[in-house]
Amino acid sequence: MTLPGICARLLLCLALCGLGLPARSEMHALLVGVSSYPALAPRLQLEGPRNDIPMVRAVLQRRGFKDTHITTLADGVPGAADPTRAAVLGALDSLAGRVAAGDFVYLHLAGHGSQMPVAPGSPHARREPDGLHEIFLPRDVGPWNDQVGRVDNAIADHELNDRLDALLARGAFVFAVFDACHSATLMRGVDDAVRYRQVSPADLGIGEPSIAAAAARARQLGGTPVRDAAAEAEVPLGPDTGTSRAGRGGFVAFYAAQTTETTPEMRLPAGHPQRRTLGLFSFTLAEALGAVDGVSYRQLGQHVLQRYAAQNLSSPTPLFTGTHLDAPVFGRTAAAPVRQWPIERDKGLSIPAGVLSQLADGEVLAVVASPLAAPGEVLGYLRIEQAEVLSSRLVPVAHGGLAAPDPATWPAAVQARQVAPPLNLTLRVAGPAGPVPAPLRDALRALGMGEPSARPRAGVTVQWVPSGQGADLRLVVEDGQLWLVGAGGQLVKTGPSRTHAIRLDQPQLDALLAETLQRIGKALNLLRIAAQLEGTAAARNLDVQAVFRRRDGSRVPLQPLPQLTDGDVVEVSLHNKGRLAIDLTALYVDGDWGIGVLYPVQPGASNRIEAGGRDVLTLNVHNDTTGLERLLLIAVQARAGAERYDFSFMAQARLERTRAADADDALVATLVAAGFGEEAAPRTRGARPSLPGRTEMRVLQWRVLP
Repeated sequence: MTLPGICARLLLCLALCGLGLPARSEMHALLVGVSSYPALAPRLQLEGPRNDIPMVRAVLQRRGFKDTHITTLADGVPGAADPTRAAVLGALDSLAGRVAAGDFVYLHLAGHGSQMPVAPGSPHARREPDGLHEIFLPRDVGPWNDQVGRVDNAIADHELNDRLDALLARGAFVFAVFDACHSATLMRGVDDAVRYRQVSPADLGIGEPSIAAAAARARQLGGTPVRDAAAEAEVPLGPDTGTSRAGRGGFVAFYAAQTTETTPEMRLPAGHPQRRTLGLFSFTLAEALGAVDGVSYRQLGQHVLQRYAAQNLSSPTPLFTGTHLDAPVFGRTAAAPVRQWPIERDKGLSIPAGVLSQLADGEVLAVVASPLAAPGEVLGYLRIEQAEVLSSRLVPVAHGGLAAPDPATWPAAVQARQVAPPLNLTLRVAGPAGPVPAPLRDALRALGMGEPSARPRAGVTVQWVPSGQGADLRLVVEDGQLWLVGAGGQLVKTGPSRTHAIRLDQPQLDALLAETLQRIGKALNLLRIAAQLEGTAAARNLDVQAVFRRRDGSRVPLQPLPQLTDGDVVEVSLHNKGRLAIDLTALYVDGDWGIGVLYPVQPGASNRIEAGGRDVLTLNVHNDTTGLERLLLIAVQARAGAERYDFSFMAQARLERTRAADADDALVATLVAAGFGEEAAPRTRGARPSLPGRTEMRVLQWRVLP
């Protein structure tokens, strides 16, 4: 499975909206804790959930939740209702019936999780690549019922998903926390005081033949539903923005463990004379929620990871997903993303982020004591000495009135926080030859043409070179238009593959040209990085198999550059053959320089493929963009105790087919992408040749014919 936590594909189909919540919205909570399981063996009974729920409830009350708006379902908790299947699903249905747009809903589920086979013919089968549903075990859970093909009274992921989708359909914001696990391998603690919130399928009476049969059915179905590649590229899917559908709420999900891990409960706080058995994840989260304010969900997740690392816990690794990770926790207004990374001090100073995270040589980062540090709590500054693909070397520097910091004085949880937009992307542009009309001359001057060096700006820095010199893009003035010709390409004025152009009589020509160059430069720099990463020895454990099919089902002959047309299908099978998890981002670059996100399957979802895991991307091809198109697969070996690597923020909308005011003069936007390989993209303007051994980018490409 590709999603950890109790409901692996729980939130994939949920739609998205803006970050803020109305000032008068209501705050609701549903807290579910299951400790006692009458149908399960004595060794599988829990103690922590009955303590977790009162602790979380107290935190929510301090954060402004009204008692009348908190529903508690937990055995062993005074005044709480029994956490049965009917009660849990009924409470979710009740919430969906009374929440309104802008309301906030906090969900907390603590107890056992497991997996069960997907029934033959189930409409949910294609969403489970391994053929297994994730299930949460309510108090009245029973054994596997072979006659109906399910665990009696278990709550399956799709059942929770339907209820949560109903909440979002009402416009509510959902923060869901799952302190449970569903690994197929039972881990037993050496200390009797440590239990794991996991029940193996075997404990529920599910035999290995049933699991094997479900896996075989999943392989036959092919996994992930068909995606429209061109449609995905139309709308930018940047971090925590996603595709907006009016009236829908946003979500954040915190999972206690990865798919192959279990999550413990133990006596906490450690060493305290009044400690009691609590879920480690629930305790760590409640501790942070009760102590901080004004931080984002992403920062909160980073804090949890740091707390685990401080206790020398290499497993489990909590995971955080969602469309609004950069929104403030329990907040009602949007906030700017806080981009920060843990500082590693094993061999000098470094951070696990580099060119792919849009960091640049010379950029200055602030040093803060912890992921939750306030903006003004700066210990000093570091300068990026060398930004590589997935890491950056740092050196202390005097900046902002502070002396160069001494790393020996830093606390263990120190972070490097970005303080200004990166300036790492460069686009070499050759100016037009011959006479230049006055409007264009003014626009080019406004963009820095003629200056001794490139003009710095957030995003892409344009580096102007004289006409006739080698460049990524050549500007040609003909027929009252400015044509943008790709490196190694020819000017094509007619037909479906004609060169992109901008009419010279445009108002605000400089702004239009700047926006166009930004989009081209961003896509081009991404392709440069791909050219250098492809073929390295990194991430060899990710097996990628691609099949191209015509609309009639016949296969397209395999060749270096398959020729595809409208209605053809690209099917990409992914298999992690290694022992460690892989974080995968799939970016689709179309013929009009749009960058769409195809994996994670939905914005904010997990992009982690566990050891042995499989998934499938099936993409529809459309001819509304033509020319060379690419699917970039960025595979990064997951780091223990660290955040997921997710490069979805690189997404951008494709260029409009016309850059003119008069739609009747539409000029189809297709820059010829030939020549953007490694020879045409010097390493000095892209990723450096020193590549981390746990990273790889693979490129699948095809040409779409009109």
